[in-house]
Amino acid sequence: MSKIDNKLFQQKLKILLTKPAVIDGGLPLRENAFPCRDASSPRALDKVKQVFEHYWQKNQDIPYQADFEETYCKAFSAYHSGGFVDAVSSGSVAVYLALAVLDLPHGSKIGISPVTDPGAVSAVLLAGLVPIIVDSAPGDFNISADTLNAALISDPEIKATLLTHVGGIPLNMFDIMAVAKQHSVEVVEDCSQAHGAEVLGKKVGTFGRLAAFSTMFTKNHSTGSSGGVVLCSSEKDYWTLRSLADRQKPFSDPAFDPRDPGCFLGPGLNFNSNEIACALGSLSLGDLDETISKRQEKVNLMRDLLSQSSLFSLLTFPDNLKPSYFFCTLSITEKLSESEVNQLKDTLHQEGVSLNVNYKYVVSEWNWMKKLFPRMPLTTNASNFRKRSINVLFHEKYSDADMQDLALAILRAEFRMIKETDI
Repeated sequence: MSKIDNKLFQQKLKILLTKPAVIDGGLPLRENAFPCRDASSPRALDKVKQVFEHYWQKNQDIPYQADFEETYCKAFSAYHSGGFVDAVSSGSVAVYLALAVLDLPHGSKIGISPVTDPGAVSAVLLAGLVPIIVDSAPGDFNISADTLNAALISDPEIKATLLTHVGGIPLNMFDIMAVAKQHSVEVVEDCSQAHGAEVLGKKVGTFGRLAAFSTMFTKNHSTGSSGGVVLCSSEKDYWTLRSLADRQKPFSDPAFDPRDPGCFLGPGLNFNSNEIACALGSLSLGDLDETISKRQEKVNLMRDLLSQSSLFSLLTFPDNLKPSYFFCTLSITEKLSESEVNQLKDTLHQEGVSLNVNYKYVVSEWNWMKKLFPRMPLTTNASNFRKRSINVLFHEKYSDADMQDLALAILRAEFRMIKETDI
């Protein structure tokens, strides 16, 4: 069991179970906070210094769309075995621009994942498109080829799809792309929670026409506080993207004069990234494979630590899927009633450890979406899974002892639930 001594773990658990849970007035499992990722490390500071020193040597103020962005975008493309890349100001912007490149007629319907970020949904709406929510597979946050096929049959007016790889778990894109091709719909991948995840050795973001990535500070791959990337397979799409990201400048025109706004293609906003963010992105991208590996080790350890659980189980996936875990999802047994599940979640929440007991990112449950689309159908599978799952929040800097504390808190809450329900 990794670096955790199983006998010692069982001894700690035995002692812990003699003490009341926090919800019953007991003491928290730990007083110190869980570790910071330390992304703003001395290495990151050195990288930022390189940006300043580079432009000092060139006797130039720091621009944008310049040397460090070029280096970063080339590395991002190489990491994905090719494609054309533009770094932008946020993940939401990345989604917006990817959709704008599709140039769909205003009011076109676009199928979206049932569990995603409000920034992605807002991008759909602000792009003048109508979101049609595709339900997830049963017992999952992700859609499947079957649920996508059912949605496209039900509504043949859907012109494109925006598909999210939730929690770092990749969609089975080979099957999904077959369905999309059958129905002649474009695919945009939202890889914001799944940097470096793979399907049969092929990285997410390389299946659809375009892909959007958030690179904000919490993500497995980061460019600092906020940022995003768009990856596309077509050079034509790339030049359209570049134009849309920078006030509709006609970059692909050899005669383009950046000092003549009269030659711009129309109104547009500045969605560019910056040199410091791209320098940090190059550093983070170089660490990504190690980050993925370390997070996988933490998930494997959690699986071992919870092997004795009768209420919780970690999700399992086909061997052809290689996750890049953003969080670790535990499903809750069907033995418990809905009220008992809620009681269990309340107990876990009070433990004060690094858990999200209610992942409130099911689009059909948001009040503002219900107001915009009063007839929006429920996504039963996604909602049911949200109700019967929790997410373990962790990252690569968590120690084995930190993961042990998370497992101990989960098992103490389980012990309390079992006592009360006599399962």
